[in-house]
Amino acid sequence: MEETKICPYCGEEILAVAKKCKHCGEWLKEDVPDTGNELHLKEENKLYCRHCNQPISIDADVCPHCGNRDPFFFAAIKKEEKTYKESWGLLLLIALAVEIGFRIFTDHSGFLNWRFPQAAAYILLCVIALLAFWAIRKSLREEHEKEMTVTFIKVGDEKAIDRWKNRVKQIID
Repeated sequence: MEETKICPYCGEEILAVAKKCKHCGEWLKEDVPDTGNELHLKEENKLYCRHCNQPISIDADVCPHCGNRDPFFFAAIKKEEKTYKESWGLLLLIALAVEIGFRIFTDHSGFLNWRFPQAAAYILLCVIALLAFWAIRKSLREEHEKEMTVTFIKVGDEKAIDRWKNRVKQIID
């Protein structure tokens, strides 16, 4: 088995003899220590770990200093976005199943015999459920943003929150 080391830019495991990281694409310098070195990070590509406040690459999934997974909440935001998108279809299927079940067991006049009051009630229920998902997602994102803002204030980098917000926009789009 070949020896490995941690990329100082993204925190991923790479071969010890690697000249370029296969995960983030950064060229590795021979004198860069395995634990990371903030001097080699490009300013536009730098954020700070929410756990240890050390500068690391904006593309890092793991902090090379403390080992914290998801040091910027990016994985959590991706998961929230995926859950939100999946909830649209799920809620529609649930509403349709409830309507069909309601029709089958309470009204023998037709399989999809929708009437305005019942249809409006189910559509309203779906809209309320979607708004609830949206509100929860938004509050989580605001919570993440507050925590990252506190981290960036501690280290004295006022532009870091803009870099973080731009990356969140990329994740959502």
